[in-house]
Amino acid sequence: MNLEKIQQLKQEVDQKMIDGIYYSKVFDFLTKEGLEGQVVKVKVVLDLKEIRETDIVKDEELRDSLRELPGQEFVLTSCWPCNNGGWCT
Repeated sequence: MNLEKIQQLKQEVDQKMIDGIYYSKVFDFLTKEGLEGQVVKVKVVLDLKEIRETDIVKDEELRDSLRELPGQEFVLTSCWPCNNGGWCT
């Protein structure tokens, strides 16, 4: 199992999620509704069953590594609005 590939994927997804949420109006909306802090969480979860049964992941080394992970799901990232106006992971 190539843990480095999995870690790289996690880091890239973390950054893309934070960028996507930060540059949207989601944080402003949640703050307006009083939902800041850890009330709302955003998660990116891989369906490992789907990865094991298909060739959906194009990078063969990454696909093989993900197939070796135990369980049915793998949480890539979890973030929530921070009190400083950003997103925490």
